Amino acid sequence: MKYSIDKIKIFAYHGIYDEEIKNGQFFYVDFSYTTKIDKVNSDNITDVVDYKCVYDDIVKLFNVKRYNLLENLASFICNEIKLKYPIEHIFIRITKKNILYLDNVNSVSVIHEK
Repeated sequence: MKYSIDKIKIFAYHGIYDEEIKNGQFFYVDFSYTTKIDKVNSDNITDVVDYKCVYDDIVKLFNVKRYNLLENLASFICNEIKLKYPIEHIFIRITKKNILYLDNVNSVSVIHEK
């Protein structure tokens, strides 16, 4: 089974520039994961990896500490989620729209898969 949680909006202070560290900014997280579901005909939440729990963990993990690089943040979140849930594959995209010094760019994203 494949799940996707799209455009999670999270405020944080990640980045390397003084403005990012001081003022913070919104980030947008797209997260998808796959699991093996043996009980396909089940209608019981305990038979799946509950996306609400995964969502809550992503939001919590996003601000455990401040990161200079989104690459490290993405890797940290993937590692922690994989430790907690029986997940086979993870895809995470972290996007920031407030791009300092890049006037003609709408957003920048970091993508990590595990």
